[in-house]
Amino acid sequence: MIGISTMLAALAKAGSLFLLAIVFAVLIYSVLKLFQTKFELTEKEIRICAAIAVVFGSLALAAGVLLGASRESAADALIPALITFIGGIAVYLIGTTAANVLRIGVSVVCFSFLLIVGTTLGYYERYESDLQALEDQYDLRILKWKADVEYRINTYRKNKGLGPAF
Repeated sequence: MIGISTMLAALAKAGSLFLLAIVFAVLIYSVLKLFQTKFELTEKEIRICAAIAVVFGSLALAAGVLLGASRESAADALIPALITFIGGIAVYLIGTTAANVLRIGVSVVCFSFLLIVGTTLGYYERYESDLQALEDQYDLRILKWKADVEYRINTYRKNKGLGPAF
């Protein structure tokens, strides 16, 4: 059974991923604000782009972590599906008019970058889990316990005249 501390740790990791998406959206907002006068962007357009960055960034981080943490080779099927999905959703929700090109660009850039970040984070989680499992496998206490069990079995077999077990 999963303990409360494990669930809280998982929620903290999920919250930190969402926070990362928000930080990236703030970065997008800041960059667009720098070029506001040069590209004649309105404050409303900049805020919409930041909101798009949060939505697509959160989706990309979640998909990336699942992709990176997976032990199966899901990348062969998932990456093309995700790229098709993001393109289709961006065009459907945002539109294809010239005025929406910035929104589509923000969504694709944000999704692509944060998918890579999420995949890296997921791979790191899988690596840490595998490392912990390996350490548990070769824990000295476990090895001592296994040696004690083997000693008891061999002593029992010797007392019964059965000979060594191979």
